[in-house]
Amino acid sequence: MVQVSGGKVTLGKPKDFPSYGWDNEYGEVTARVVPFEASRYLVTNREYLEFVLAGGYIQQEFWTTEGWNWVQYRQAKHPTFWVCHEGCKSGCGADLASYSHCNLSNSMNCDTEGQVKQDDSWISEGTSTPDNKSQYRYRAIFDVLAMPWNWPVDVNYHEAKAFCRWKGPGFRLPAEAEHHLMRGPQMPSSQGPICDIIFQKDTRANLNLQYGSSTPVDMFPPTKAGFFDVFGNVWEWTEDHFNGLSNFQTHYLYDDFSSPCFDGKHNIIMGGSWISTGDEASRFARFAFRRHFYQHLGFRLVKTLVEGTPVLPICMVDTEVFVLGSGMSEKSQMAIENAEIQSVPTVNVNYLYDSTMPLQGILELEFGFRDSLPATYANLAASLARSYNIPMTTALHIGSATGCAAFELSKHFEQVLGVECCARLINAALKLQEGKTLTYKDGKEVTLDPTVNSQKVIFKQLTWLPNEVKQHNMVLVSFLHRIQNPKAWLARLWEITSPSGIVMIISSDGSWTKENLWEHLGHK
Repeated sequence: MVQVSGGKVTLGKPKDFPSYGWDNEYGEVTARVVPFEASRYLVTNREYLEFVLAGGYIQQEFWTTEGWNWVQYRQAKHPTFWVCHEGCKSGCGADLASYSHCNLSNSMNCDTEGQVKQDDSWISEGTSTPDNKSQYRYRAIFDVLAMPWNWPVDVNYHEAKAFCRWKGPGFRLPAEAEHHLMRGPQMPSSQGPICDIIFQKDTRANLNLQYGSSTPVDMFPPTKAGFFDVFGNVWEWTEDHFNGLSNFQTHYLYDDFSSPCFDGKHNIIMGGSWISTGDEASRFARFAFRRHFYQHLGFRLVKTLVEGTPVLPICMVDTEVFVLGSGMSEKSQMAIENAEIQSVPTVNVNYLYDSTMPLQGILELEFGFRDSLPATYANLAASLARSYNIPMTTALHIGSATGCAAFELSKHFEQVLGVECCARLINAALKLQEGKTLTYKDGKEVTLDPTVNSQKVIFKQLTWLPNEVKQHNMVLVSFLHRIQNPKAWLARLWEITSPSGIVMIISSDGSWTKENLWEHLGHK
């Protein structure tokens, strides 16, 4: 373990830095890091073998609740890139439910088919396990290899976290800010691209497919702080939930690159891997994966050196997120022993809006009055279409909420598509479409108007407008006042409106005037 004295760390890429960056990299946050120690090397396959042989995958006490559920579902016995001879099930479900990478086969060559032959040697030359025997091999991209014990182990977050608990009290994964300190002194960003490892001629890291695989954890020199493979080889799991920095903004050309992942279900990964190209291993890079996902991802151990209950620079997203089809997702039970972490709200505006209070209000707004605003503008849209001899074939409502306007449009158009980014709202629309009754303020009930042909309506939850949304004759937009980046949605209107079609934009709060819209649409 190597000790780090701590200090202040400023996260965030300057807006004027002359290289490409993703939206989540920008903004600025200063974190105070207390003294800690971390393992000099990434945890290796050999070290992880001890956890496996000690029964780590069958001892629930080492796993978080979410992690243990994953173990039971996948029937995991070892890391997924390891190959044994026990026919382990993949546990992936559907067609892959019974498939196994751990099958012995006399008919398949292990070097080409990724399976192990009955008569293959399981011991690599020059390596040994504590008992000089190994029941495991390693499944690389194209080959099944003798286990490279000094390569970093590839695991998901749950497996990394379980290993930390198995090692003993106080062990955990790094914080994002701690990872920055492990890099040692960095050149100031004012020096331009040369301060970033991806623009340096001599990177001294396993990046950009140099070897086509991981490499020994001590192959490249350490940072000035004393840590190996802080960049490259495999990504590193951190404890932090993925979230935007202060003043986070999406880009209108890729509105949903990061923000859908600010849900408390994704953890930040750092440093890039051997297969990382472009900006993925940049000093400013901030990527994330679901905790059960596999990638070329490893970890190192960290332990706080401060007594008492220090505040760690670890951020947990505490916003409850409604998931279409399954309801409210459980909050992650992140807990760090003898320390405090920071609970923060998501910076995804759509998640913040998508709560019970707006749902009740929108149900009342849409269905609580005889001539509600959504019903009124839907009928106005139909009237305009007829006035301009627009074919009454397809209509698209962007911001369909609980479905009132989309259902009303179905009385006039042959097909209607309702697009909504908030899961709870579109869930209500789907229930009404199924003929169910919804209850809102003061016990009032909502049922679908029997004159509506609900079979004409399709609802989709979309975080932005993908290419699958084709052109429509009538496009109705009504949610610009409550979304993260209105410009992103306005920019695509010309692609989803037929040449002879009409776009109708509703501003319920009056903020989107003709002048405001002209800034985004006037050049068209």
